[in-house]
Amino acid sequence: MFNYIGSKCIVCDEEFTNDSDVVVCPECGTPYHRECYNKKGSCINVRLHEENGSWREEYEREKKKLEKSVCKNCGYKNNVDSKFCENCGIDLSLDVVTVKEIRSNSDGGAIRVFGIDLGDRYCGLDPKEEIEGVTVEELADFIGTNTYYYLPLFKRMSETGRKWSLNASCLFFSDYYFANRKMYAFWIFALLFSFIISIPSLLYDLSTIEITKSIVTGIDFESILFKNILTACNLILFTFRIIMCVFGNWFYYRYAIKKIKKIKKKISSPIAQKKQIKAEGGVGFMNMVLNLGLYFALAFFMMMIFILII
Repeated sequence: MFNYIGSKCIVCDEEFTNDSDVVVCPECGTPYHRECYNKKGSCINVRLHEENGSWREEYEREKKKLEKSVCKNCGYKNNVDSKFCENCGIDLSLDVVTVKEIRSNSDGGAIRVFGIDLGDRYCGLDPKEEIEGVTVEELADFIGTNTYYYLPLFKRMSETGRKWSLNASCLFFSDYYFANRKMYAFWIFALLFSFIISIPSLLYDLSTIEITKSIVTGIDFESILFKNILTACNLILFTFRIIMCVFGNWFYYRYAIKKIKKIKKKISSPIAQKKQIKAEGGVGFMNMVLNLGLYFALAFFMMMIFILII
């Protein structure tokens, strides 16, 4: 006798248990709770009747799909349409024996940094574990690249409340870092602030180049006033870079949490949520190219202003 435990009644959408009183349509084999079937008076699986189909055959096909979606390497339950594991990346079509062979041949050569397996995008954390209302899986999807660096860091920040860490990219190229991580408000602020504070240095550099020194002939670069302004701006810029270096990761952490929660609030479908999180997260190389173009555009605009003024 076929075991219907785990399958669902299509009337009430509840799973059958050992205690369920199950009746089956004699034509298509669709199972019902007796009470549900009596309530409807007949089988409501009209599509199977029209196609002369079998509920049991469809159930077995779907069951095999679900079984194939479970990774034989790490046990992660993927979407039924996935060809590769969303956790470890292994081919889901491989059989258990092949997976064991791959694992036995590769475990010894696994790349580890401070005990973290770089092949594990969750860094040993439970994908369903929550960090401030956002799961590790959602954070990994949003981060995209370098999860082995950010996930342990974000977890420590959530547990200890510590906001500081060191981000070398933010020390010298904070605008490029924020552009790459799609943090648009931070990006524009860092770009404009860095450029404006750097104007005295840019003017001084223009005075040392034969082609452009005529543009800034009206400025006395040897005056005490200019030297004081230059020193103050360099000090402010240095302080800004230190702040970005120390708190850049914290800014990214808070941005990721806020962005993911906003997406989840706006979109109800889990599949659509995952897709949108990946789309709005990750990195954007072209943003860095655009950032370089914007910097040169600002420099050109500044020179045009000085030419008109002087």
